[in-house]
Amino acid sequence: MGVARHSQWHFWEAFGGCSLTYGDLCDPAALETIRRSLGSIKMNAINEIANARLIVIWGKNPFFTHPQVMPHVLKARLNGAKLATIDPRRNESSRGSDIFLQPFPGTDGDLALGLCRLILDRNLEDEGFLRQHVHDAEDFVGLIKKNVSLDQVAARTGVSVFDMEEFCTLLKETREVALLCGSGLQRYPNGGRSILSILSLAALLGLIGHIKCGFYYNDKQSPELLWPFPVSLNEEDFPKTVHVGSIGKDLQKKETRVRAMWITRSNPMVSHPDRNALEKVFSKLDFIVVSDLYPTETAKWADVVLPAASFVEYDDLIRGYGHPYIQYQPRILEPIGESLPDMELTRRLMEAFGFDPGPLSLSDRDILQKVLDISGIPRPIDDLLCDPYLFPEYDEVAFSDGVFKTPSGKIELLSRDLPNIFEAGPDKTGEKGYPWTLLSSHSDKGINSQFSFTPGLEIDPVLSINEEEAKDAGLEDGDRVEVWNERGNVRCTVKKTDSIRPGVLHLFFGAWDVETGSTINRLTAGGMTDIGWGTAFHNCGVNLRHLS
Repeated sequence: MGVARHSQWHFWEAFGGCSLTYGDLCDPAALETIRRSLGSIKMNAINEIANARLIVIWGKNPFFTHPQVMPHVLKARLNGAKLATIDPRRNESSRGSDIFLQPFPGTDGDLALGLCRLILDRNLEDEGFLRQHVHDAEDFVGLIKKNVSLDQVAARTGVSVFDMEEFCTLLKETREVALLCGSGLQRYPNGGRSILSILSLAALLGLIGHIKCGFYYNDKQSPELLWPFPVSLNEEDFPKTVHVGSIGKDLQKKETRVRAMWITRSNPMVSHPDRNALEKVFSKLDFIVVSDLYPTETAKWADVVLPAASFVEYDDLIRGYGHPYIQYQPRILEPIGESLPDMELTRRLMEAFGFDPGPLSLSDRDILQKVLDISGIPRPIDDLLCDPYLFPEYDEVAFSDGVFKTPSGKIELLSRDLPNIFEAGPDKTGEKGYPWTLLSSHSDKGINSQFSFTPGLEIDPVLSINEEEAKDAGLEDGDRVEVWNERGNVRCTVKKTDSIRPGVLHLFFGAWDVETGSTINRLTAGGMTDIGWGTAFHNCGVNLRHLS
């Protein structure tokens, strides 16, 4: 999230360039969909959640993954707000929900459209908002009525029409609705469609641009932190021939001539899909360099490991993730052993290769001050220690001015530049030929796989299975099983539960293979989302067998 990493482009420019991946493992399908639909990516200030009368948490577990949101959710609950949660798994944030809807994985878009149809049938839509702020609103409403069948939605999603009607009863009671949308649901081939369908629901109810409500996903109102030193070859100039989600598959192609790999700030052997294909590629590379804090699963394949400093061991500037502040990250400890911060590592490499360090001869703090200056942030870096920067134009109530920077000047839901929300999504099994869909989510023990090496923060390979299905399969708590498909297999310990629906298995993401044999991405495939070059690897069909 910091800017210090941009120093590496000075080395690669002097080196003569390199090939890069394109796409993203995180949430580009959602971000690109929101940008094209609303014109910009922003949301109400999170403290506004506390004023809502109904909170809808959709495909998100903020109790584990967005803890700064939870105090506002709890405050709203103490003030009498109701809670609705939507997730294939009854997660830790679902406790005490007034209503819980449990769709099959990957069918969130279908469910959102079904709710849109019910809203129209019950005349709960905000006609004034639609008329004033939604482009082609009449066409959109007509297409919902023409194309969306509640019985078909129930069949696809596994959510009954009765439960959908109960959800709409809550919507009838109040328009002060905060809709919190998660990232996992957009890591399917129809990820953009799902986000756009949920966003359509928010638009239909008129939740955008007002206090006490809102569509909450991410906020990118803060100004970009610009790198102050131009390079003739910047990130956009390097060839990008391999999608980040299909490295294992793409690098096996004969026309892809990659012989060496530099890996930093990443642990692809755990976090990228199709681990087995990655192993085939890595075994044929001539040279691998990894810069990391720990001897990760990826570092074990390296010819050279460059110890990296942790975020508390170097100065940096951070652009907020999900909030609008620019923050100074000061060094509070000296780097341990031979570990080096990004900028210092780049300096040492340039010296070793005989390259002119150029602007990197400045100190880290001097470079960061120049970043602030060129980014239009008129603050000395030391001022940010106690007072993060909030730019003057920050809009606490997103879109309160009614300005949407789209071609029409309104919210766009039917644009040709967006996924068609009326196209059918995946069937309920995710991948045909397998009885279960494997669902993965983030635990409270780490961020992705970073801390799995730390004692006490290891991700336990516990497989949650619906208790009735466990009974049918002759499984008990503590039994050892192997989850498998055509791509690979992992070994897990069974936990029976009523929190997960039939046809779905659940594992927390992040386990390191060497400890558990349970790196979940031995099972996933790296497809592409319908927008934004995102990675679709949550539609994962599996089977299981008992290990005697």
